[in-house]
Amino acid sequence: MNKAFRSVWNDALQTFVAAPETARTAAGASAGGSLRTARPRLARGALAVAMAFGPLTAFAAPPAATQLPTGGQVAAGSAQIGTSGASMTVDQASQRAVLNWQSFDVGSSASVNFRQPDASSVTLNRVVGSDPSQVYGRMTANGQVFLVNPAGIYFSPSASVDVGGLVATTHSISTADFMAGKSTFSANGATGTVVNEGRLGAAPGGYIALLAPEVRNSGAVVARLGTVALAAGEAFTLQFDGNSLAALTVAPSQWRALVENRQAVQAEGGLVVLSAQALNALQGSVVNSGSIDASSLQNVGGRIVLDGGQVELAAGSSLRANGPRGGGTVQVGSLAAQRVAMAADARIEANATAAGDGGNVTLLTDLHDTQAATTAHGSLQARGAGAGRHGGTVDTSGANVDFQGIRVDTGTPGGRAGTWLVDPYDLTVDSAAAATISSNLATSNVTLQTTASSSSGPGVVNTSGNGDITVNSAINWSSTNSLTLDAYRDVVVNAGLLGGGAINLKASREVAVGGVTLRTNGRDITLWSNATSPSTSVIGGIYLKNNTVLDSRTAADRAAGNTSTASGGGAITLGGGSNTATLASGTVVPTGYAVNSASGNLGAVQLGTQTAGSPAVGQNANVRVYSGGGDISMAGHINTTARNTGFGIEIYSDVVIDAGTNGNLSLDGSATVAVQSGAGLDVGRNAAGFLPIVLRTHDGNISIAGTASGAAASNNGVNLTGDTTNLVTLAATGAGAIDITGSATGAGALDFAIGGTDILAASGPITLTGEGAGPLLTGLPYVNKLGSKPGSLVTSSTSQIILTDDSFSLLANSGFRANTSGVVLVQPLDDNFSGTFNLLQNGNATITPASTASVFQIGRDSVSTPRTDTVNVNTDVSIAGRVGVIGGTVNLPNSITSRASR
Repeated sequence: MNKAFRSVWNDALQTFVAAPETARTAAGASAGGSLRTARPRLARGALAVAMAFGPLTAFAAPPAATQLPTGGQVAAGSAQIGTSGASMTVDQASQRAVLNWQSFDVGSSASVNFRQPDASSVTLNRVVGSDPSQVYGRMTANGQVFLVNPAGIYFSPSASVDVGGLVATTHSISTADFMAGKSTFSANGATGTVVNEGRLGAAPGGYIALLAPEVRNSGAVVARLGTVALAAGEAFTLQFDGNSLAALTVAPSQWRALVENRQAVQAEGGLVVLSAQALNALQGSVVNSGSIDASSLQNVGGRIVLDGGQVELAAGSSLRANGPRGGGTVQVGSLAAQRVAMAADARIEANATAAGDGGNVTLLTDLHDTQAATTAHGSLQARGAGAGRHGGTVDTSGANVDFQGIRVDTGTPGGRAGTWLVDPYDLTVDSAAAATISSNLATSNVTLQTTASSSSGPGVVNTSGNGDITVNSAINWSSTNSLTLDAYRDVVVNAGLLGGGAINLKASREVAVGGVTLRTNGRDITLWSNATSPSTSVIGGIYLKNNTVLDSRTAADRAAGNTSTASGGGAITLGGGSNTATLASGTVVPTGYAVNSASGNLGAVQLGTQTAGSPAVGQNANVRVYSGGGDISMAGHINTTARNTGFGIEIYSDVVIDAGTNGNLSLDGSATVAVQSGAGLDVGRNAAGFLPIVLRTHDGNISIAGTASGAAASNNGVNLTGDTTNLVTLAATGAGAIDITGSATGAGALDFAIGGTDILAASGPITLTGEGAGPLLTGLPYVNKLGSKPGSLVTSSTSQIILTDDSFSLLANSGFRANTSGVVLVQPLDDNFSGTFNLLQNGNATITPASTASVFQIGRDSVSTPRTDTVNVNTDVSIAGRVGVIGGTVNLPNSITSRASR
């Protein structure tokens, strides 16, 4: 083709016409029925494949200008052959007919017309001579025409075919099968090629099928609202729906198979299939260096499928399946493909152009073969259009995925963006990958997802087969689009994730954030781990290592330095652990915590962790979680069966969790521990070097639940254990409530173990409820403050304070001081409690209200008659309000003074 011209679709003529390169189509280069068909340069890989299969026009000299088919004989059905000059007419009377020809050539001035009963009529033209067929002139039919020539078929640049449907193939079908309505064509040793350099057109809803060991198109193939199929293989089975080609099955060839499009294929709103199948996948090649368009003018875009062992989208090529009411579907490769390569200036579109959702674009190779590779360097679009609509999906998947420099756009003006999915074995995000991901987050949500394999191999994406995602370079974006890391095994984040949209980290085993910041602009942060199968070395969990920050505040609150006064932030959710781990003595788990022969901590959710072999590391963890008014939820569940201490949630040291103005904070942990001790929730350490822990809300509630069970000697529901100077503080500084529930079973179990802890609320109620078999124990020589504390986050309180457990075990110099002007209740769990309720034990331990308390009640109103419980109180009580001690038997060895009547 002259480089100064290009082929442009002309709606009036219903054909392609030559036009200057500078001319514009009515709808633009990529819209509607317009299709750019200027021959682009071949990529190096495409050229190599084309040369390997020989020259494009390996046929004999052109036939004479008036040449017509020769030796025609009717083998089945009813038909008559008539000739007048350079014109031939086949008049067919039956629905199906078979004609055998000695040769089937049509000269440039000649024409062959099939006049058939209707559009569903089919004529099989079988060439029994040894020469390939050459069509330089015109073929027409009101029905469907099959042309079979094992030696090959060539349509020259001057060829024009206008039929209801066309099958041009080197493969054979028996007369009996054809007349019976069957449509399976077999090679039977045929080695010819089918090449088109002309214009092949089908009626609306019709089809063009070029089938051979090698198929090449360097012309124009058009089937409006119909199907275009270019296929290479050993056998082909066509499935028809009326006059339309609905499906094509290709059996793999024992030798090579090639399908190549160098120019223009158009099936407006229909289906385009290019398929090359060989038993050796690498010998089945599909190369597109031209334009393929299944766009619709009125509805949803059509479908394009390129399937082969190797599929190449060469430089300058394009695939389009756009539509005003929605994008169509483009699939390049398959789960059986070994190579998919898309050049940097190749283009794929599946866009909605007026009012609709984006379509689906897939580049795919074998996910379970480490030699398979997907290279996606071009532009891929699945844009939506219209308010309330959403973008589509772009999927680039394979054992190895090279996406450096890819441009993905699933945006929707006035609507929601779609998603770009990257799905290899393992994924390591280096600086180049991070830059590509960052730029594409401007126009799409991005999901990085891994599968698993036991092998390894080279590639931009490492394929060690573990299914891990490791981030070693920061990802930055400002849009509200989300980033999701979804790993078959582990997610390890060693660099910041700093964006405007949500962050989701998911793993079947471990999510580890190593001393970096995860930040959104008022959007959610979710970390989720869910181990589902036993392991001998690790257990599913979430680990926020030293110097980690989770920050979902708005940019405005962050800039102003607001934490507890921030509002409008996103939710932060941490959830992990459903696995049963068998951890043998001496095993060291390489996930940021130690498992030693006699001790070691495991937490399904850990904030501030130790490193194996370095017990002191983690004491100054500097972990910060700020939601800016969004809810914060953490759920951890652990089940250990060997020599380990297990915690559902472990908050280690130097941790601040702040839900802002109106965010709620919820911690829900459970632990089943067989040998050593465990706890559903473990917060803080009573040891040298450990720093304070603060859990804070304002008007939002703090809800804590911890349960523990198992055969271990000491399992606790909730541990809140700071020391006398580095306290654990729970604070609801506004109207928020604090509710803590602990439950533990087994020998030595405690519902609560509390020491060095202040639980403060300005006005919302404070409730501690023990629901298990163990007591509430205070074990540190520190009187824990409830309600308020001078110089703290809450300096005055009107809260109601309720301590509920069937037993309180208070060690010397410990206990609670309830600083509130509200009601203070200390009571057993059960309304019908019948045992002995001990308020105090061991010397100077105490549970006392402030003198400003309005009511201090010990014991519980019971519905049972008569009462059988015993209440022992051995502390001095003096308050301005009322004092009540309720029980069947009440022992009061100390003084109780009330300055109000009860």
